[in-house]
Amino acid sequence: MGLTRKEKKAQKLLIEKERHEIAERHRFMKKYFNKRMEGASKFDSFVEKDYENAVQRALETLGLQAEHTNEFSPLVISMPEAFYKGLKLRFKLGKKQDKIRYNHSRLTVLLFGEQQLFYYQTLVNHEENLFSDDHAVEVPYQTIVSVETQSTRFMTKKSFHHLIDLKLNLVNNQTIVVRLKDIIKKETELKKGVSIQKDTQKVLSDILEFLRMKRGL
Repeated sequence: MGLTRKEKKAQKLLIEKERHEIAERHRFMKKYFNKRMEGASKFDSFVEKDYENAVQRALETLGLQAEHTNEFSPLVISMPEAFYKGLKLRFKLGKKQDKIRYNHSRLTVLLFGEQQLFYYQTLVNHEENLFSDDHAVEVPYQTIVSVETQSTRFMTKKSFHHLIDLKLNLVNNQTIVVRLKDIIKKETELKKGVSIQKDTQKVLSDILEFLRMKRGL
């Protein structure tokens, strides 16, 4: 049975609204990265929608419903990566230079089911709300042999970072590495040593406790 006239009209309005939102996003992003303009909160609202879409895309890719992954809150991690080779990756630092925003990213989504951990990645073009290159893995909790937390410093002549990784060591010597944080630091800060921030440590502790419970430890 086809759509009614009212349903067709509503569908048309929805498509037009989506097109308008994408066009508005593209105009804003172009100005945001090319000019010294305010707009961090608006940028973050666009990216937050991409996070929500990534979670939904993960569920669809894995053939799941949201209620299948409600054992623990979904975790979404963003790292800068060009949407395709040759495309310019643009960055903008926050006023305090403690947060970096970028136009393209690789999103990692961790979903937690009753018996399995679901790992998903996708590339996102935040300027145009585009997604591609999906990768999903289903990991039964009982196949996790050990869990590692790693906090390291990365220093070159012009680049100074504090990296925080979560490593899941699986049977058959397989490993899944989740980069939780890539924090820009000053060289002097790194030389004095770094520690995991309290908010990140809280997230880590909660995940580790949950995984221990699921593995019967």
